[in-house]
Amino acid sequence: MDSNKENIINEQLEDITSPTINSILNEISSESEPTSNSDQNNNGSGPSSIFGSSEDQNLLKEHGNNKPEYNAGSEKGKKALRLTLLRVLQMGVGFSIVFSAFNSTQNLMTRIHGSYGYRSLAILYSVFGFSNLFIPPVIIKIGAKISMVLGAIFYVLYIVSNIKFVPFFYYLASGFLGLGGSLIWGGNGAYIVQVSEKHQLGLVSGVFWGMFQCNQIIGNLLAAIIINAGKSDSILFMILSCVGAFGWVFLLFLPNTKKRQRKNDNADFESEKAQKSQNDENLKSSSPSESEGGSGKEKKKVEEKRKEISKAKAKPKAKGDSQPKSKSKLKENLMMTFRLFTEKRMKYLILIQIFSGITQSIYFGVVPSKIEKKWLSYVMTVFGVIDVLGGVINGKLSDNIGKWPIIIAASIANIAGGVIILFASKKRIWLYFLGQAFFGYSDSGFNTQIYSILGLLFNNNEESAFAMFRLLQSLSTAAVFYYGNYLSLFQNICILWAFLLTGLVFLFYLDFKVEKIDQKKRKKYKSIQD
Repeated sequence: MDSNKENIINEQLEDITSPTINSILNEISSESEPTSNSDQNNNGSGPSSIFGSSEDQNLLKEHGNNKPEYNAGSEKGKKALRLTLLRVLQMGVGFSIVFSAFNSTQNLMTRIHGSYGYRSLAILYSVFGFSNLFIPPVIIKIGAKISMVLGAIFYVLYIVSNIKFVPFFYYLASGFLGLGGSLIWGGNGAYIVQVSEKHQLGLVSGVFWGMFQCNQIIGNLLAAIIINAGKSDSILFMILSCVGAFGWVFLLFLPNTKKRQRKNDNADFESEKAQKSQNDENLKSSSPSESEGGSGKEKKKVEEKRKEISKAKAKPKAKGDSQPKSKSKLKENLMMTFRLFTEKRMKYLILIQIFSGITQSIYFGVVPSKIEKKWLSYVMTVFGVIDVLGGVINGKLSDNIGKWPIIIAASIANIAGGVIILFASKKRIWLYFLGQAFFGYSDSGFNTQIYSILGLLFNNNEESAFAMFRLLQSLSTAAVFYYGNYLSLFQNICILWAFLLTGLVFLFYLDFKVEKIDQKKRKKYKSIQD
């Protein structure tokens, strides 16, 4: 029963959570299942919101240690949803403000700091890629909110390191930001699961991501205004640091999602329920039927057996019993991630995932380094607008017309964007706007489809699949930041296209020879079992 509930939650989060996040969500979601009998009888339809304020605890007091019993359409159900959305709105505002400051800073790094900017971003994404695999136990230990608060601090410190440029501290801040990124995104996924009902996850996730994606627009417009007002780089980064700190305050005052002390009771409840079912069957088989007319001696034996079972259930559980199991599960998830490299279907997806990582460094590093600073933030604003709109449109279209039309359109847009950028110059600045608009559409197309494909093909092991995706994507992004400064724009774009075309060939072979990548057409294929 637990595995079924976890699968439902993971399927709803497959398009919005980072891979490593999914590993955390798997842990958290198993802790967040209802314990009351009424929730079990309702098949999980009752709400599981965790109320942080003292006022809202009144809903819980009515039912002691159990969760309130109400339907989603009831007044209390609506109030619970409002409270959940308020929390997510607060988190969304905090993320949007923090990343408005950070993404504006990132877009300027290669333009302002040159080779130092390339190295900084290479360090950042290298650390982020590897730390995503090992940070989940830390997030589980310190909690979702604290993880986001600590992660946001590193984002602010990175921006601050640009106010007075000192290479050593700049590189150090980049490394810490890689850790901060895994903390903030891991905490984000865990927090969403902890405050939401499983039937609310689609709505809640959509609200958060809609707000978050606005950061590219808000941040770049803000940077453009400051730069064109004639302010120095130091003033620019001071203002962006204050903006980031303001977003951090929103996260700091998020309501806590307390780890439920009854989580072990939860596990015990499920375990006892299964044990009781098994015992009842045993007793039923061993009990003399009425038709057989069992003797008093046989009935006495049955009664003694029941007492023994009762004593066994009442026996206290050892304190350390759950911890080794948790550690074992985390280790198993980590091993499963690396084991996916040898999985047949994943092999055909490696190149397209690497391509996805290369695009990030091209869009946010290589191309921005060629654009005049006074125009750069405006150009990236156009990229952000098209990326947001494209994500909404492509996500809906792919369910109706299939993935290949979206992938082909995104590929054409990527090639068109590259060609346009190659002809852009200071005198033809409008070509940078047009080229980045095509790149924005391509980015939205590939991101939505890669997440969807991984979720479909690895629906029983999606946390490991997404962890591997983030690893490949981050490391390939870091690699381009390492070598991108030493190659011409033409050479960088040719490498991008080489991975795009070869990745499409392997994806085509996967779809037509191994397994369909569309939900309506895909063949049944046995997923990797835990």
